[in-house]
Amino acid sequence: MGIVVKAVCLVFCRYWYIGFPVALLVLLKIYNKLSMGIYKKATLMSGKTVIVTGATSGIGEATAYDLAARGARVILACRDLGKANGLREAIIEATKNSQVVVKKLDLSSLDSVREFAAQIMDEEKYIHVLINNAGTGGAKPKITKDGLQLAMQVNHFGHFLLTNLLLGKIRDSAPSRIINVSSLAHRFNKLSLSDMQCEQDFDSWTVYSNSKLCNILTTLYLSKLLTDTGVTANSVHPGVVGTNIFNTMKKSSPMIYTLVTGFINAFCKSSEQGAQTQIWAACDPDLENVSGKYFQDCHESRCYSSEIKNITLAELVWNKSAELVKLTKSEINY
Repeated sequence: MGIVVKAVCLVFCRYWYIGFPVALLVLLKIYNKLSMGIYKKATLMSGKTVIVTGATSGIGEATAYDLAARGARVILACRDLGKANGLREAIIEATKNSQVVVKKLDLSSLDSVREFAAQIMDEEKYIHVLINNAGTGGAKPKITKDGLQLAMQVNHFGHFLLTNLLLGKIRDSAPSRIINVSSLAHRFNKLSLSDMQCEQDFDSWTVYSNSKLCNILTTLYLSKLLTDTGVTANSVHPGVVGTNIFNTMKKSSPMIYTLVTGFINAFCKSSEQGAQTQIWAACDPDLENVSGKYFQDCHESRCYSSEIKNITLAELVWNKSAELVKLTKSEINY
């Protein structure tokens, strides 16, 4: 046994540049396994209406399956209606819950967000849970017809507008919950209120990180606005998950895309595992009065940047976001 240990140590020392990263990856895998939060309660959601954006893949799809299995009326808010309708049929078949609805929502168009919200306000009696899950990563610099950076609009501005437009019905449905899916990537932000979209010095990772910080900050400020209304607002980090969020890099940076996705798929969470925290945040009765928090692995996260507690910065980001999406007085419901 001693000879084997010595041999392993000798190989590791000689080829440390290979052994060290491999050891780190193995430790990451072990850490994920030991620290992973799983929502184990059989909480039923019968009579509850839940909206999930970006539900056709990844953690959004896993969340939709889980909530439908718990009896919720699940609204799949998606850009690709063909894919969404196929998913709807699959969820109904798997869960025997026919209360699964597909609605068109393209977060890269604020007109689409407003149309979706108007339809929901007209057709739905309640909104008990809004899960702002959709997102994109590794996007190229692209300005939408709304004059916003694509990645910032899909990840932050679109959801910010959607939440505001639905807030009246969410408040009337209390007790109700708003859940914004963020990321640990917020810690790497370089947020500047004078250049929220990195137009002066675009970098896809910085834009992604900035958008995730904005998710958390607007959640914090929203929780303050909703004090004593029966509506809670929290943000979640799903963990490093093997999803298709970085598919936009496939053409622009194929080598980096291969490395990133290879790493994620080999060593990180599955979509079902990554969805656990937002499922917990949506369902757990113990969280009915908990608001303004940032969750990870089914508990309050201890790993975050100092900015996420800055209520002054949160208000500034909120007001700047309202300005950029052209939120009108008639659309303000708080």
